[in-house]
Amino acid sequence: MWTVGRGVSWQIVVSVVIVGLTWPGVRICAKEVGGVTAPLHRGTAFIENDWKSSVELAKDGAYRLSWKPTEERIVFLVEVRTNGYVGLGFSLDGRMVKADIAVGWVHDKTKRPYLLDCHGGNDNSIPIRDAEQNLDLVNGYQNGTHTVLMFSRLWDTCDREEDLIIGNDTIRVIWSYNDHDDPLDETLFNIHWHGHQQRGSKSLNLRNPIIKRYDSQNKYLDFRMPNISVPRNMGTVYWCKVFKIPRLSVKHHIVGYNPLLDDRDSDLIHHMMLYECHGKATFKMDQYASEKGFLCYTSQMPLETESCITPTVSWAIGSIGEYYPPHVGLPIGNNPKQDTYYMLEIHYDNPTMREIIDSSGVRLHYTDKLRKHDGGIFVTGTIVSPLHIIPPFQTAYRTAGYCDKYCTGAVLPSAGVNSVSVVLHSHSAASKMKLRHFRQGEELAPIVQDDHYDFNYQQSRTLPREITIFPRDELATECTYNTMNRSQPTQAALQNVA
Repeated sequence: MWTVGRGVSWQIVVSVVIVGLTWPGVRICAKEVGGVTAPLHRGTAFIENDWKSSVELAKDGAYRLSWKPTEERIVFLVEVRTNGYVGLGFSLDGRMVKADIAVGWVHDKTKRPYLLDCHGGNDNSIPIRDAEQNLDLVNGYQNGTHTVLMFSRLWDTCDREEDLIIGNDTIRVIWSYNDHDDPLDETLFNIHWHGHQQRGSKSLNLRNPIIKRYDSQNKYLDFRMPNISVPRNMGTVYWCKVFKIPRLSVKHHIVGYNPLLDDRDSDLIHHMMLYECHGKATFKMDQYASEKGFLCYTSQMPLETESCITPTVSWAIGSIGEYYPPHVGLPIGNNPKQDTYYMLEIHYDNPTMREIIDSSGVRLHYTDKLRKHDGGIFVTGTIVSPLHIIPPFQTAYRTAGYCDKYCTGAVLPSAGVNSVSVVLHSHSAASKMKLRHFRQGEELAPIVQDDHYDFNYQQSRTLPREITIFPRDELATECTYNTMNRSQPTQAALQNVA
């Protein structure tokens, strides 16, 4: 997301390629060896609603992870439906091999909590206890159904041999638990295997909290496909649907959105875009709003929908949505005397061409309590073109899309815009993404960067501080691809791949 100077804000979704910020400050490493157990942090107060982010790691709700970033360290809370041991690890590829792993449990008789700093070996065998224990156990207990552990660690423990630095990149969080068995001692050599069903991995950006600002006083609008039957003769389908919203008597602000995914086929939805339509309303737009939709970017697409070009939502796979900062809102209902239309675009990736009946979409949350700044969305990157070709057997093939000084000079106000958050979007061959920023011929710090990009985790990233982009600044959206597993060139294609 991006904000604008002088009381105006813009949300910017960077399409195709971007990378995270360098965290301010330098840590000077020193030996810090902790124990297996530790008393409560007396100087830190943790309350249940103080957790910035939480996620269910197990599909059945058996493993819940919450975390809170601070300047120097990160605090974790794991709540697991077991009275045995629990494991939480950090990996660059989602595997246990060479991963940074925490193993904890609560002794069934003494009720004493234990926590070990471990690492994965050269295979998926039992975790190995680290020579340096860099985890700080805050608290732990178990009841009849759950084991709960709270602990913290430094972002950079300075243990280069056995710990992983948690930075701004996407990281693969690995998890596991065992239903019945605690380790009998601190060597872990007797630990029992967790089994196939009690383990997994999930990509997350732990530096960037997923903040949910729910407010019961907010209103919402749903934009959902009306149980459409997606064509089965295409591996890739873009489907569009026009919507007409109720007239609003006064200006409102959109404060966030979340996806509405149909459980039947949510794994096939690659991304969703919601566009506001401009221009004079016609009876044809009313007609389109009453219909089920059409194939985007084909002869089926009505000419009138060419006015639907202002992005309001940009959602992609792995995202739970976004709530904007308290001082930013996207305007809606600016003209109460005129009907307002939106167009929802959903990209279905259906390589097996299975039957899809879908009702997915997005929910907009809005309020009549106006925020300080109006927001907007700015998209930059590489357009889909058959000339965009990635050769096979490449470990790090880079391409870039440019918004030069004439581009920013034409679209940005004279006072510039302030970036608030960014969405990184690319496809499965992408391994790194970066949004580079230039001013008067000099390169500034990247606006966002991710050297471990994961196609399946395209959550928006709130910037730690707003970054101003002025007219005549230049942006380069850079993407690095890995095609070592592909024997043929990869060519960009928009849709309708049969």
